[in-house]
Amino acid sequence: MVDSDWHIDKDLFSRIADGDAQAFRVLFERFKKKFYSAAYKMSGSHFFAEEMVQETFIRVWQKRSYLREADNPLGYLHTLFYRLLSQQYQKDAAERLRRGGVIDMPYSDELSGEELRALETRYQQLQKAIDQLAPQQARVFQLIKEKGLSREEVARQLDLSPNTVRNHLAEAIKTLKKLAKTGIGLWLTAIQFFIAVKK
Repeated sequence: MVDSDWHIDKDLFSRIADGDAQAFRVLFERFKKKFYSAAYKMSGSHFFAEEMVQETFIRVWQKRSYLREADNPLGYLHTLFYRLLSQQYQKDAAERLRRGGVIDMPYSDELSGEELRALETRYQQLQKAIDQLAPQQARVFQLIKEKGLSREEVARQLDLSPNTVRNHLAEAIKTLKKLAKTGIGLWLTAIQFFIAVKK
């Protein structure tokens, strides 16, 4: 990740941790479309996607003190969203089992400190994989998948054609998938989440 972008994110998350509603709104606007698209692709439900976006940002605000503790608050945001998606599927499955007369399944929606550290570690592993990409591919991937920019926005920012941006993104995704299969310690689920949205 480019240092200037990282510091901007750190400052934004720090403001949110301090209760800055305007900073929180900036974060919401930056990521709502990306999270909505990922949730819709996984579920095929507009209602589900909207609920997941709302729940994610409600949780971020309620648990904003985590942002001060997290070494990688951006990673925390992404992994929180993915975890909420997984939990919702677990709840749906548990509900189906209950209706069938099967014993209830335990469920918890809290992120413990240990879980938070594990999620951050996995996000860092993904970042190490991104570092192995060609520089332009890495930059395009980060701007689209981490910053939530559209291909057109990235094309303007990097002074590239939209087709070139699309090709860089496709090659980056292809490379990350290959790395995930080589056993170099990547968290495949995290990679699959990051490449879920094709802008």
